[in-house]
Amino acid sequence: MAIPGRGPDARTRGNLPTLISAKGFPLLKFSPFNKPPLLAVQWNSRTVDYILARNQAGTLVVERINSLPREVEDGLQRPADLLAADLEGHSTGRARLLLGVPRCQVDVTYLDLPPAKDDELPELVNHQMAMAATDTGEDRILDFLPIDGPDDDIRRVCAVSIHPALAETMQQECKQLTSQLESLVFQPTATAQLFHRMTPQIEEPLLLVNLIDRDVDLMLCEQGTVHYTRGFVVSTDTQTEVAEQLAVEIRRTLAVALAESQVVSHIYLFGALSEHDLLVRHLTETLDLPVSLLDPFDTLPADHSPTIVDVGRFAPLLGMLQEAAFGQQSLDFAHPRETPQPASPWRKAIFYGTAAAILLSIVASWAYLEQQENAEQIADLKSRADKYQRQLRKVTSKRAIVDTVRQWQADDVTWLDELRDVSARFPRSSTASVRKMSLSSSGSGGVVDLKLQVSDPETITAMESGIRDRFHQVRSKRISA
Repeated sequence: MAIPGRGPDARTRGNLPTLISAKGFPLLKFSPFNKPPLLAVQWNSRTVDYILARNQAGTLVVERINSLPREVEDGLQRPADLLAADLEGHSTGRARLLLGVPRCQVDVTYLDLPPAKDDELPELVNHQMAMAATDTGEDRILDFLPIDGPDDDIRRVCAVSIHPALAETMQQECKQLTSQLESLVFQPTATAQLFHRMTPQIEEPLLLVNLIDRDVDLMLCEQGTVHYTRGFVVSTDTQTEVAEQLAVEIRRTLAVALAESQVVSHIYLFGALSEHDLLVRHLTETLDLPVSLLDPFDTLPADHSPTIVDVGRFAPLLGMLQEAAFGQQSLDFAHPRETPQPASPWRKAIFYGTAAAILLSIVASWAYLEQQENAEQIADLKSRADKYQRQLRKVTSKRAIVDTVRQWQADDVTWLDELRDVSARFPRSSTASVRKMSLSSSGSGGVVDLKLQVSDPETITAMESGIRDRFHQVRSKRISA
């Protein structure tokens, strides 16, 4: 499909927003433009390839994909000029730019290191590579990929280096598109990660082949890890001759695999059968190994899968996009692995000071809340005590009245009844007469005090006996003749 305004030679996937998915490969769909886009770019002497995509809610949404020829009558066009013209009308100023570096532009070294943890590897690798750089006098940008695990007796790593001048040239070339380069990615590792995401069920060692024009990358992989990689350039575009040269280089790579005690039983090639039918048949017959084609876009729904030429060339770009959207780049010259910096004493002091401040604030808050709770309890108890005190005063006042009444009732004597009773028991007037009589009350009852004149003393004795009973007591104070 040709893009309007461009010639038929431009290999393109058009302007259709497409969504990628399957076993870690998200499906393509129309996307809202609410996040900075991802722009993955790679180029060689013939073409500039790119994919413009977005990560929307965990889904990789491809907005535009194209392959642009560089060759013109007077030489090669700059990649930045081609991209700027083809992406005109698309917002790339805030794009997260991912730039792929092919195998032919880097140096790859395999190192066997002593047992070490992952965070110790950067120092060991840099030391080994620095010794080699002393011999050559070159200063390189270095990143590496661990091949063995931290529990192995020997740590084997794949160290990849690029010349700083080349990296700077590539970054400057892309500044016309966006303000800053996010990642400078080693293409073979991105391609291997893409294959592993698409076929996670394959665990045995395999050989992965990818062709971009005349550039060929060979990757000896196992579960997404590149154990060995090499690149070369074929000298022709004829399928038969390409197959013959490729078979020779694959034999050399398989010999390395045998030396590493890895037996490769299958070869995988990114591409479409319509483009590589002759190549696949020739390699199968020559190498006596099964060769399978893998289309990185074959999982797209039919309504989102326009016709595209040379699908295999976009495999590294798709791998870079996948790692940028859902993880991190396996090998990135813009952010190489470094030895973790020791913790700053000031950082520790700030951490512990902050922790102490937080702890003190928690204790102070707890104490304040406890104090407030105690104050509320004291106020409640005081209120209840005041209430009870008022009730006590009321009860005490009423009790005083009751006691007074009770005392008054205890001293109350019905004097008329008592006088009548005494009169009834009094002797005859001929024998006794009252000279004086007084009445009074005491705490135990009433007192009648009589002064009598009697005819003889026996009258008094008889009178006392007549008056005395269980309710009355009689006592004579003095008797005179």
